[in-house]
Order: sequence, then structure tokens, then C-alpha cells
Amino acid sequence: MVKANQISGGGMYSNTKDILAFGTGILQNRLLDPVMTRKWMKPVTSTSSPGLMLGGPWEILRSDTVTKDQRLIEYYTKSGNLGSYNNIICLIPDYGLVITILSGGGESSADTVDFTLTDVVTTLLPAIEDASKTQAESDFGGAYTDSTTNSSITFSVDDGPGFSVTNWTVRGVDIIENYSAFGALSSSPTDLPVRVRLYPTNLSTGCEMAWRAYFDVGTPAQLAEGDAGRFWPKGTCHTWASMDRLVYGFKSIDEFIFTTSKGEAKSLSLPAFDVRLKREA
Repeated sequence: MVKANQISGGGMYSNTKDILAFGTGILQNRLLDPVMTRKWMKPVTSTSSPGLMLGGPWEILRSDTVTKDQRLIEYYTKSGNLGSYNNIICLIPDYGLVITILSGGGESSADTVDFTLTDVVTTLLPAIEDASKTQAESDFGGAYTDSTTNSSITFSVDDGPGFSVTNWTVRGVDIIENYSAFGALSSSPTDLPVRVRLYPTNLSTGCEMAWRAYFDVGTPAQLAEGDAGRFWPKGTCHTWASMDRLVYGFKSIDEFIFTTSKGEAKSLSLPAFDVRLKREA
């Protein structure tokens, strides 16, 4: 007979390989369908710590200190502790990544697991970021043009998130330089410099992939001043809350549709402007 105090936490024994397979199954929607998985991978409540929210059963860590662009990333974790055994599984949906740490013995503690996870995340994610940027530039970066409509656009990678967008011209009109003409219809000032970045949405059908652009209005110093003037952090960062705000012909100017072949972009459609640009070799 097994005594109660010898039963593992939750009545379950496992190993690193099986827990990794379990976490990967969650992220790849092999345990639940995509809709149910998305419902499950959500916070249920916040806490007094800005770096921690709770789900069911997730302990959701939030940090903007890992990547060069200080992007906010959520880490869905579940830790377990029983005597001298301390363990954690960590799912990072943004990267499709699963990390698991199992420890035991006299040197094991909850702090040891936390510090080990910190070392793994802060070492692994920047390396993945660099590799991803190299791959993204190869698959989607560069110049796209259409000589018949005198339209062009260029995407490049830097230390910021997504792509930097430059040389955006449609039918001979510089879209970034004339963004103020669109901005005059919104609450944004019309005399500030504009920077544009492009982000994937993970929405696709067939060989088409949807991306979205975001317009940063103001210099980094002006944005920092705007952040400092608000009582909540990064108050000038509107990102996804600003989608579809500016339209042309009732279509959002921030929508970009790539047509791909074997994972590489071949052309780009701008629905709002009704133009298709071919990717230059």
C-alpha cells in the first residue's frame, strides 16, 4: 500500500520528454481544437503584480525585458512543488516554444527553478529572435514594386519588432509623408514625424497571408514624453487598438496581403489602394 505522503502532487508522475510532448500538443491544437485552446490560453484574473496573471491552471508571467525591442511577452507556466521536488512547465505561444524543468534533491527549490527558467529564457529567446529576423528578411524582406502604377514599398529588419516600412509610394504619392492627410481625420497631430512598422497577424488562407502596419506618430523622445505624462506604462502604444482606424475606399490602409510560394513572398496586395506589387529578386 502506498502511503498518502508518498503520492506525488496531483497523483501524477512524469518525465521531461512526456511533459514537453504535452505542452507541444497544447500549442499545436492536438489536445483541443484551436477555438478551445485559445479560450484556455487566456488569463482569468490579474494580481497585485504587473508581471503575473492567473489562468486555469496557468501562472502567466509577463515581461518586456527579454528582447531588444522590449516587446511584451506572456509565458504560460505551471509549477509544482512537493518536498525536495520542484518543477515547472512553460509555454510561450508567441514562439511556439515549450520549456520544462524538473529538479529534485537537496539543492532543489522553487527559487532554483525560477532562476533556471530565467537563464533559459533570456539566453534562448534573443537567439531565436535573431534567427527569426534573418529568416523573415529572407522570406518577406526587400523591395516590392509595380511600375504600371508607380507604386513601391520596402521592408527591412532592425532591432525593432516586425519590419521597418520605408519608401512607401502608391501611384506616385508618398504615403508616409502624407500620412498627416489621413491623420487630419483622426485625433493625431498632423505635424509630427511618422514611422511605420509591419507585423504578421498569423491569419492566412491558401497561399495568402495577412499582415498589419502600425503608425508611430512622433519621435522616440516625443513618445517617451507622452508616456511620462500618463499614469499607466507605455500609454502611447496603441498598436492593435488602432487597426482599421484610417481607411481609404472603406478599406483599412494598414492591411497588407502577401501571396507566397513555398513560404516565400512573391507579391503584395494593398487592398485600400487596389494595387499589387511584385517582389524584386
